[in-house]
Amino acid sequence: MLIKCYFLYISTPKIMFYMKNKYFLALFAILIASFSYSQCGPSEAPIAEVEIATPISVCNPGDCTTLTAEYFKIKPTNNYTVECINYQNLFSYTGGTILDITQDDVFSPVEDLGFKFCFFGQTYDQVIVGENGLLSFNTALGGGASGFIFNNAIPNASTPEKFKNAIYGVFQDTNAATPPVSNNVIQNVNYYTGGLSPNRFFVANFNRIPQFSCGGTLGADYASDTNLQTTQIVIYETTNIIDIFVYKRIPCMSWQDGRGVIGIQNATGSAGIAPPGRNTGNWSVLGTTASPSEGWRFTPSSPDPTPPLVTLEWFDEAGNLLGTEDSVTVCPDEEQTYKVVATYKRCGLLDTVVVEDTYTLQIAPPLPVNDPLDIIVCTTTPIDINQNDYILQPVDPFEYEIYYFLDEALANSGATSQAMSAAEVANFLAPSCDPVTIYAYIENTFGDACFNVRPFQVQMCSPTGTFTYPPDTDGTPETYCFNSTNALAPILDDLTSGGTYSIDPPTGLIIDDETGVLNLMGATPGTYEITYLIPAGPAPDGCAEFSTTATVIIESCINGTVSNSGDVCEGTATFDLFTTYTEVPNTTTTYEWKDNDGVVISTDKNPVGVAVPVAPGSYTYSLVITQNGAESSGFPTVLTVHPLPIASFVSISATVCTNATFTLVFSGTPGATIKFTDGTNAY
Repeated sequence: MLIKCYFLYISTPKIMFYMKNKYFLALFAILIASFSYSQCGPSEAPIAEVEIATPISVCNPGDCTTLTAEYFKIKPTNNYTVECINYQNLFSYTGGTILDITQDDVFSPVEDLGFKFCFFGQTYDQVIVGENGLLSFNTALGGGASGFIFNNAIPNASTPEKFKNAIYGVFQDTNAATPPVSNNVIQNVNYYTGGLSPNRFFVANFNRIPQFSCGGTLGADYASDTNLQTTQIVIYETTNIIDIFVYKRIPCMSWQDGRGVIGIQNATGSAGIAPPGRNTGNWSVLGTTASPSEGWRFTPSSPDPTPPLVTLEWFDEAGNLLGTEDSVTVCPDEEQTYKVVATYKRCGLLDTVVVEDTYTLQIAPPLPVNDPLDIIVCTTTPIDINQNDYILQPVDPFEYEIYYFLDEALANSGATSQAMSAAEVANFLAPSCDPVTIYAYIENTFGDACFNVRPFQVQMCSPTGTFTYPPDTDGTPETYCFNSTNALAPILDDLTSGGTYSIDPPTGLIIDDETGVLNLMGATPGTYEITYLIPAGPAPDGCAEFSTTATVIIESCINGTVSNSGDVCEGTATFDLFTTYTEVPNTTTTYEWKDNDGVVISTDKNPVGVAVPVAPGSYTYSLVITQNGAESSGFPTVLTVHPLPIASFVSISATVCTNATFTLVFSGTPGATIKFTDGTNAY
């Protein structure tokens, strides 16, 4: 619910007069005392708005907090709930259109609301006000007699028609005519519309009116009235919520057994609701501490349609949609302004009401304290790791609390009940030589109660161990092809953690200084020495400097294949050369082709149009690939140049008979295929 502050507001001529003289303060004190408050829910006007509730502070970049939207969740009006709300004088009891003061038991003329209002599933823009505490949507009865006899508890189908489809607040037999009213400027039934779209409201007041038969006496103020009734009905645009406020209601036991009712009822009497103890009966509200003034809110409660009547959207500064629920969890890294947009659908209208709110979430600056120091000691006996005095040196230590954790998640959650005990802090013993991270939870117990979690490491005993790198794919230890992997991790042999890795020479090979992982992609071939170093701890208990090394050799390992466009015949002009080799990204790669005599003929990867040697024979061409300054061996390919074939007849003379055979003899290139003809046939 939306929580706001409201000043007590009572607008009457007498009070406005006293505001101008020296007696105002005393009178105002009396008025405050006379208007008592019931201890129920908030009674702010239920309008179409949305607010972002103040969230828990964000103490550190990346910390999370929850933003929650507070708004009235309107529902369809087929059903209602009723709840007690604090009595407050949000709207004036006087100043509206005054009902006919010459008659008793009458309805007002039809009054335009100025807005659409839904009641039990129907939409209305006009109402009538009944002198006896009734607000009715039976506008056909406007200006007529309102009646006064009401015996039924609600809901009840036997309710007289003129009392159905109405709001009762309080419905009782009063008489606002003059007489018995003695001052109709103050004592009257009045009504008015106020506010601005989409949050207008209609108020019906029944101010300081006597009960029929029992009468009453107007006093100097509300508290001193005798037997007078002061009640109010308020209906709200957009939300369709109904509020009924009862400053004072005193039953007239000598007339109709003092009956009165607070509630609502539909047009058939089949549905309705009254607050507990306020259905038709002779109950009373005296406006005193013992019998305080009261307020009742009737809220539509039918199930939401799909989509609901109110939808939410959360956005960050960049306009990104973060969620559509009532709450959203955000984890900003820097100051960020968030926005929530609520869209209300209004009954009886096609348009929507869009309201929004923003909240700038600031990240508290780091606490002005010292970071805890790493503790490195060469001992195997328990030590005290409490650093409160050092951490809080720059601030007033009485404004801070420090807790120590072994678990980062618990520290960030602020679960101080699960922090290390004082004895555990004073007698800490690491389970091994490896550094143990301790998380100091530092909380400012004043102001916004922000906290920081600041880690430090505790290392006990002397560092030890070695490391190596695994064999490459060729099984050669510590020898690797420069492009074989981007994540060559070291093998640790009882190596104490907490140190850093470095490489010599420092260029040509990339290393992660925390993990020792090597990136061989694009490395420069050569020999490298990897050093793991844990610096000396502070005196007097710190360990001496510790280091260990491993050597790795990076080779080019360039493997390519070459070929040519195929054998050619003597006299062919050109041929092509081809290379199959995948270049390593982010490296410099060059190519050098040499002919049979070792002469460079091209620097292209795949030369085309290379001249064919003139003489027949076999010719070897070779390619050298250079990558990041490393040369490969020559990759060869052989081109064969075949001589042109020749053929001729061997001269013979022969006489043969018809149908006989004879042999032709040729000379020329061995293995050649010969085509000849006898002038008619081809052979």
